[in-house]
This record gives sequence, structure tokens and C-alpha cells, in this order.
Amino acid sequence: MLFRSGGVGRLTSNISMLANYRVADTSSRETSPSAEARVALAVRPRHTDRAAVLLSAERTHLGSLELQAPASVITDTLSTDGYLRLAPGLESYSRIALFRTSSPAKMSELNRLVQVRLQRALTLGFDIAAEVRRVESSSAVTNIGAIELGAWIGRPLRVGFGYSTDGFHNPEIGRAHV
Repeated sequence: MLFRSGGVGRLTSNISMLANYRVADTSSRETSPSAEARVALAVRPRHTDRAAVLLSAERTHLGSLELQAPASVITDTLSTDGYLRLAPGLESYSRIALFRTSSPAKMSELNRLVQVRLQRALTLGFDIAAEVRRVESSSAVTNIGAIELGAWIGRPLRVGFGYSTDGFHNPEIGRAHV
């Protein structure tokens, strides 16, 4: 079973909104039923592409969809993403997020993420980027730094090659282990 519903629209000339809801039950042993709800609000000045802000909230429910089911994991995410063109060819991206995860096997846990990325165009098709991430949970604090060279293959596709101080994985953010 799969049910999906959603909509997107412009509220004003500067503000757009997205909402969607999804329920899936694949009846497979490897995939548990899940439900996901998301609401996002994008703010961008009408006369410029120099800045934008995205506010979003999401709830993910993994496990049985029955109300009294014991093995459910619920993750709530609240985040703010920002974009700012600092100068021609120099862009900044940032994200601040809170993740709350709860399950019967674990107490509710609150994780925090702060991420900042600077990207500088070197030529028309190549750029360099540097990124710093801080992930805080009740059990650990992880700081991750990365640097990357990027090549644009056509307008919408960028391929990056880089180095990360913490390898090529993300810390467990907003995921409970049942």
C-alpha cells in the first residue's frame, strides 16, 4: 500500500510553501511500514537571487502504523537552511537543525546540527568548497571539516572530489536504533 498527498504553491511573491504526506506499507520483512509528513516555507526576495531561507518541519514514523504498536521510532526534525551570495562567485550555504528521536527501546533524544559551507568559483566550470559541520547528541559531539573541488557537467549537475576529516559517512543524526 502506498498513499501520497501533497501540494506546493506561492503564498506571496516572496514566499512559497510545500506540504506533503506519505504512508507506505510494503508488507516486506526488510521494510517496515512508515509515515512521513513535511511542511516547508521558502522565503526569497522577489528582485534578487542573492539570498534565500528555507524553514522546514518533518515527522517520520518507522515501524507499525498501529497506535499501540511497541516497535515504533518517531523522528521530528526542525531546520533552517540559508543561502547568501557574498560576492560574485562566492556563495555561503548554512543549515541549523534539531532532531528529536523517540522509540520504546530508547528515551527521547535531542540532536543538533550546525553546518556552514563556502563555495568559490575558480573558472566557469570549476569551483572549490570548504565545509564545517558540528553534530551534538547526548552521547557525543562531532566536528567535521571538509574541502572539495567541483566540476559542473552541464548546468544542473556538479561532481565533487574531496576530503573529509571524518571519512565518508554522516554521524547518526536523528536515528534511533531499535
